[in-house]
Amino acid sequence: MVVIVPLLRGIARLPATSPLSRRRSVNAWAWEGVVYGIAEGALLSALPALVVWQAADAAGWVGGWMSQVGVGALALAGSVVVIVTHHLGYWDFRNRQMLTAIAACGALTVAYLATGSVLAPVVGHAPLHVAAIVHGVPLPPHERPSTAAAVQPERHTVPV
Repeated sequence: MVVIVPLLRGIARLPATSPLSRRRSVNAWAWEGVVYGIAEGALLSALPALVVWQAADAAGWVGGWMSQVGVGALALAGSVVVIVTHHLGYWDFRNRQMLTAIAACGALTVAYLATGSVLAPVVGHAPLHVAAIVHGVPLPPHERPSTAAAVQPERHTVPV
């Protein structure tokens, strides 16, 4: 909860660009918000950190608190690599907004590492998606706005 409140405030400051109808909002909340948000929380924040932590433990690197801090930093770095790789797949994040994704998902990774509970990133990520939908911020993947589409006439096919 400590991590999610500032993240939700940040989403509320984003410009709303595409409000949805009530029916589309409910569908978006269910799928993009809850289901996809939970999956992203697990796959971007928890899984990479867990893999790095387990690999370090198998290598015998986890011992005293100093080594745990170091392994925690490696686990966070591993998560950030996955976060960046994932978000580079969306044109929206190929700019300064990538820093926002890294900060938000990274904070959820830190919450996971601090608590040891997968609920931290999973329960934390889904409300971010829902808040974006409620606020009218489109979640990727979506089409890039194009001025060329508005200039070109519609193409009609003629049956042969």
